[in-house]
Amino acid sequence: MRTAIGLHACREVLAVRPKKIKKAVLSKDWERSGDLKEIRNLLHNYKVQIEYQALQQMDRIGSQHQGIAFDVNEVLEPNWPVLENKDTLLVVGLDGIEDPHNLGAMIRSSWLLGVDAILTLKNRSVGLTPTVHKTASGGVEHVPIEFHASLQSSIEWLKEKGVCVMGLSEKGNKSLFDVEIPSRVLWLVGGEEKGIRKSYQDLCDELVSIPQVIGHHSFNASVALGITLAETWRQTKN
Repeated sequence: MRTAIGLHACREVLAVRPKKIKKAVLSKDWERSGDLKEIRNLLHNYKVQIEYQALQQMDRIGSQHQGIAFDVNEVLEPNWPVLENKDTLLVVGLDGIEDPHNLGAMIRSSWLLGVDAILTLKNRSVGLTPTVHKTASGGVEHVPIEFHASLQSSIEWLKEKGVCVMGLSEKGNKSLFDVEIPSRVLWLVGGEEKGIRKSYQDLCDELVSIPQVIGHHSFNASVALGITLAETWRQTKN
């Protein structure tokens, strides 16, 4: 079970998988909002149970709820039998992303830039929290996400399938804008403090850095991934 909050996130749930909504929570002041009126009508059409709460009560779910929250039964997961045979494959592996705003932004960028699947960790990482849903603005409904105790076996399996594994690292010996990005690639991104762990770095075909003007600071994880995915799209779009 996961909880989506915010207008954009909940609209995407309604658009993509309305039958998977177990319960909807709306603000008691829903009549004041044209958006909430419209969504309430759609919920009635799909016969979704609606609970009405005061705004202060809804703040316990997440402070950015905008008067709406959905409990959703399903998480979109990768269809590997289809994906493994694609000529163009773009996978993101996340190692220790703990900030929900970072994860939400990463999912949103992944959605907008055509990522086929996200692999992330069950432990020492943030899950699909309400804040992640709000920040992703609907991206959770479109990007398949898979949770693992470790990414090692998935990385090794993808390498066996001919996928190039590239890691983002400040210590990377090649610039993102100089390296040739293949059409089938797994990008590994490390957590905000520790980066990619050594055992995963050892599995990378390339360690890549992003050039920057100021050398003693670094991009946060979500910005780094967004830049990387945009460059990947630029190179592989044809």
